[in-house]
Amino acid sequence: MKKYRYFFLLFMLISFRSFGVIFTGATTFTADTTDVYPPSTNNPIIGLRIDVQGGAGDLYLTQIVIDAALCTNYSSDVSQVQIYCTGSDSVFIPLNLFWSGTQLPLPCNGVKMLQPGANYFWICFSVSVNAYPGDILDAECLSFTLSDQQGPHVPTITSPPGSRTIHSTAIQPRKISGRVLYDNAANTPLNGVLVMLNSGYTLAQVNTNANGYYQFLGLDPGVYQLIVLCYKPWGGVNAVDALTILRHFVGMETLSGLRLKAADVDFTEYVNSGDALQVLMRFTGIITTFPLGDWIFEDVMIELDGTMNITRNIRGLCVGDVNRSYIPAAK
Repeated sequence: MKKYRYFFLLFMLISFRSFGVIFTGATTFTADTTDVYPPSTNNPIIGLRIDVQGGAGDLYLTQIVIDAALCTNYSSDVSQVQIYCTGSDSVFIPLNLFWSGTQLPLPCNGVKMLQPGANYFWICFSVSVNAYPGDILDAECLSFTLSDQQGPHVPTITSPPGSRTIHSTAIQPRKISGRVLYDNAANTPLNGVLVMLNSGYTLAQVNTNANGYYQFLGLDPGVYQLIVLCYKPWGGVNAVDALTILRHFVGMETLSGLRLKAADVDFTEYVNSGDALQVLMRFTGIITTFPLGDWIFEDVMIELDGTMNITRNIRGLCVGDVNRSYIPAAK
C-alpha cells in the first residue's frame, strides 16, 4: 500500500509541475506603422502576445516561425532580424533578445520562461543602408512552440493589419546630449560621473565634464537607455530626512519621483518606518551603508527617429537625501 501511495504522490507532483502553467491563447498585433530610415536597427514590425495562466510549474517558449513574404524586397531591405521579449510589459524595449538571424522563413529557436498573464514578443527588422525607398516591411508569425509538448501553436491572427514603409530620405547620424545634475535647488552639476549608452548592450560610455555635460555622437535611429554611475562621496542625509520619510509613511507628506526612490533606502520597493530608522542609524554612525547604495539617478529611455538631436538632462540624489539639501563638491 505504501508503494502505491508513493507512486500516486509522485504522479501528482509531476502533474502539478507539468500543468501548473497552462497556455490559454495567442495573437499577433501591429507593433508600429511609422516610416523607417536606412540604415537603422531594431525596428519593431509585429508583436506576438502569448497568454498563460496558472501558478507553479514552468512553461517555456522554444520556437517562433516567422515569414517575411509580405515584404516588398526582404533580401535587399533587411540586414538582420531580431526577436525581443518584454515579459508582461506591452511597451517595446530592445533589451531581452530571444533570437537573432538573417534568413526567413526560418524556425527561430530560443528559450524563454513564460509568466502567468500576457507575455510580449517583438519581431524587429534592421534596415540595410542600401534599402529601397518606398518598399514595404511586414512580417507574419506562422506558429510557435512551447514546452508543453502540444505541438506547434498558431496565433488567432498570424498577420495583423498595417506595415512599415522605408523612407525616401536618407537620415544623418544624430546625437544625445545633456547634463547630469544633482536634484537640489541649485541644480549642482555632477562632474566626472560615468554615463553609459545602452541599446541591448553597452554601446559607449563617457565621463561628464566640469559642467556635468555629456554627449554621444553618430547614433542611428533606435531606442537607447542612459545609465549613470557615480562614485562621489555620499552626504546630505540627517534626522530631517528620517522625519520626512516617516511623515510620508503616515500620510502627512507625499514623496514622489526621485525623492520617493531615494527614500527606499532598504531597497524593498516600499517606504516605511524601517527606512526612516536606517537613515537615523547611518546619520549617527551605527551603520555605514544602505542596501540601495549611495546614489540613484533617473531611469532614462530615449527614442531617436533620425530627424533631430535629443537633449536630456539626468538628475540624481544621494540615497536618503529626500529633502534634497546636499551640495556635492566638484571632484
